[in-house]
Amino acid sequence: MKAAIIGFGPMGKRHASSIARVPGLELAAVADRKTEILESADLPDGTLRFADAEELLAKAGPELVVVATNAPSHARMTSLACRAGSRAVLCEKPMACSLAEAGSMIEACRAAGARLAVNHCRRHVPAYEWIRERIASGHWGILRGVRIACPGIGLGCLATHFIDLAAFLSGDRFVRVTGWVDPERGPNPRGEEFHDPGGLVVAEGASGARYVFQQMEDASGPQSIVLDLTLARIVVEEREGRVSVIRRDPSVKPGPGRPPKFDAEAPPEDRPLRLDLVELTAAVLSELAGGGPVTCAAEHGYHSLEVVVATHVSHERGNEPVMLPLASKCEISASFSIT
Repeated sequence: MKAAIIGFGPMGKRHASSIARVPGLELAAVADRKTEILESADLPDGTLRFADAEELLAKAGPELVVVATNAPSHARMTSLACRAGSRAVLCEKPMACSLAEAGSMIEACRAAGARLAVNHCRRHVPAYEWIRERIASGHWGILRGVRIACPGIGLGCLATHFIDLAAFLSGDRFVRVTGWVDPERGPNPRGEEFHDPGGLVVAEGASGARYVFQQMEDASGPQSIVLDLTLARIVVEEREGRVSVIRRDPSVKPGPGRPPKFDAEAPPEDRPLRLDLVELTAAVLSELAGGGPVTCAAEHGYHSLEVVVATHVSHERGNEPVMLPLASKCEISASFSIT
């Protein structure tokens, strides 16, 4: 299966490494507007290089296209790939700069019979799959809340990852969002045309659980992830590759002279918390190329973007709660210079 990458900056180069790990997937072409990037790129023999994405699509005829450009061009590049006959598209996050654009991407792929995924690749981390299964089974009781704090830029660039992760782990869908958007703390490293501040997001799920996301542009990190359930607390430390679970024994009823009894759990050795982004993206590509179910489906990318849009809407309305799904034309068309 011939693959192509549109946008060959650091993210595009990572995708090239991921493609090399997928049996049966061949990197046929790359495109980037910066000719110096194309000239210096270390690519497999025979890989075509183009300064124009439309020319790549017309001449290389890729069956799978990776859109690794910045967010403002995601919708156009996805539509071009579909019109050129590509059977599958993997788009980087955030999915788009507006819900209208994200919706157009889903519709373009549906009309062309193409498959679309958004690269929220933490869904393929073995330890996160284990946590999701345990929560769904009720082993730790009922999920009451998730708290995630992360340094860096911004609600669109980074917070979308953790919003999607919380949705994946919980199996929940967010139905109400209250948001605060921070002032920008400095220039955006992607370019002065981009504006993607941090902020605070408080979301409520259909289950009644609450989710708190704090994206702090100038915090030192590392990020922290805490899940509270009726019978356990889960702490995830990605930097250390560690998941700590403290579970309360439900057979012991606390009372005077009877303190609760706790024990510890950890993922089995074959379900590690390993954040090899090249390997995880290869897993997304393998699913997309294989024709089976797609774990990082476009609908999930849309929903995480919708939470970010709702955060901005709530902030503009004096931090009023905003109900999801967003439906007004103004909310759907609102565009943000995120990347």
